[in-house]
Amino acid sequence: MLRWTVVFLVIALVAGVFAFWKLEGTAMWIANVLFVVFLALFVVTFIMGRKGKKSVPGPEPPAAKPPAAKAP
Repeated sequence: MLRWTVVFLVIALVAGVFAFWKLEGTAMWIANVLFVVFLALFVVTFIMGRKGKKSVPGPEPPAAKPPAAKAP
């Protein structure tokens, strides 16, 4: 999603250079919306990830098996 934000930002900058005012405004608005959505999802994922690791213990690792003895 961050990649799409950068793509629309570049489109807005190129449109601004060539004076396509309506396209520039639209592309900048889309880039801004995508960035806000990306930022919100990042914060939610970060908070839930940290919260989940503390409150929900994971499965215990399997016990190590001793190496099998070789036949003489």
